[in-house]
Amino acid sequence: NHNFAASTYAGRASVMDYPAPLVRIRPDRTRDFSQAYAARARDWALEFAAWPQWGPAAAPDGVQAAHALTGMALVYDWLGAFLDEEESRLLRQVLARQVRAFRLQWEGAPLNTSAAWVCLAAAGLASLALLPEEPEAAAWVEHWTRLFQTQVLPASFGRQGEFCEGTGWWDIYALRQGVLFFDALRRQGGPDLCLDPGLRAYPAQLLASSDAHDLGRPSHPRCWASFKPPSPYHYRYVLLYL
Repeated sequence: NHNFAASTYAGRASVMDYPAPLVRIRPDRTRDFSQAYAARARDWALEFAAWPQWGPAAAPDGVQAAHALTGMALVYDWLGAFLDEEESRLLRQVLARQVRAFRLQWEGAPLNTSAAWVCLAAAGLASLALLPEEPEAAAWVEHWTRLFQTQVLPASFGRQGEFCEGTGWWDIYALRQGVLFFDALRRQGGPDLCLDPGLRAYPAQLLASSDAHDLGRPSHPRCWASFKPPSPYHYRYVLLYL
């Protein structure tokens, strides 16, 4: 279902819905990956930043905006050398505005859903990316960290790794997004949220449930939801990280 004709950028056609990486050959015949995706990633982030309205207000659960926020945070944090001063300032302003919006949206909302994980992790990642330029960023990082420690993780997992949504939503959206924030937080000297006992028990719970399904038996009795497990492709990163 890929759009071959429209999947172009700067003359770079692609089988996928995004352009192929730009790889140059140096005079010594080694490959130069320095601008493989940098220019397109910068343009994408600046296009989103220029939108008059996007964020939690643009969608009921904010998931689409959370994915955009994650991408913008990565561009701002990783591609600083490709951004001029004005572009950096614009992205910084938009990131800060969206973090504030997500904080307001999720105040008092249920936190044991895949949508909550996606949105809160995106806000946490954006807060980390804004360190140390944004004065409020340190307080935001502390807020998201404490929220995961005291509310999100305890509400999401039982003591033996039970979880409250099917693996398709949980692995493809929730945990894959969550570990981006958890890993970045740990690398910045913060606590390792993956040491949560319920989360640590999750892989065994997932595999037990998958084995039961493969053998034609009912889902594992400790699972809170009945589901058909997706292929290992969907959760390989989560299992490897844990």
